[in-house]
Amino acid sequence: MKSKNQIVVVEVNEYKGFTYWVTLNRSGFFCAYILVPEGHKLYGLNYDEVDIDCHGGLTYNGSGYQFVGKDYFVNNKVEKFPLYKGWVFGMDFAHYNDSVDISTLRKYFDLNNVELVIHSKFRAKGYPWFIEGVRKEIESAIEDLIENMDLKEHVVGEVEGYPVIYIEEKDTIFCKNTAVKYSLLKRLYDSPFSREKIEEKSLTITKEEHFVTFGCLTTTKEYCQTVIKNINKIKNGKSCRS
Repeated sequence: MKSKNQIVVVEVNEYKGFTYWVTLNRSGFFCAYILVPEGHKLYGLNYDEVDIDCHGGLTYNGSGYQFVGKDYFVNNKVEKFPLYKGWVFGMDFAHYNDSVDISTLRKYFDLNNVELVIHSKFRAKGYPWFIEGVRKEIESAIEDLIENMDLKEHVVGEVEGYPVIYIEEKDTIFCKNTAVKYSLLKRLYDSPFSREKIEEKSLTITKEEHFVTFGCLTTTKEYCQTVIKNINKIKNGKSCRS
């Protein structure tokens, strides 16, 4: 039996006590969702306030209500997805250079000839995701969720209305779903070079005459220096006032 809907739930599972589920849409792309229980320090936060290392970064947050009633494939039968109470963080696999696995898509949807042609073109370009790879990304994200429960976080500034958070144990600066090592920021700020690219995060940091840009975030060089000073205070065991 195949679904006539646009989105189906293809897997529900648990990893280290966290429930997660994976959806597949008719366009051929996976999305993954992790349920955070009430009482977790990240419960209720916006996804761009959370430092989770996963493919493309987190792209969703909300309750589990929007998934209720969607087609859920289990043991070759179609059931209706139940309500999981909690706060949900999500990631998607429809970023640049992501592609479609047609065999998985045909397992859940009846595709017409036009759809097959479109998906074939997608598959010819980029990296097709399979459920095994999606699971690995989910498990890595859950490992980060567990680690984040005990991390010391310090607000060391604000950029474009988003708090700049220094995570002491990781020696990492986090702001609006962007995380960079403090040492990298300091090195670029002190160096004569104006550009630094972090390949694994597809992130470029640029330094101009008066401004520093981290991906889609921009601040002044003067304010960047203030953030660095605040972090140095923390490193030296002093209180920080941002």
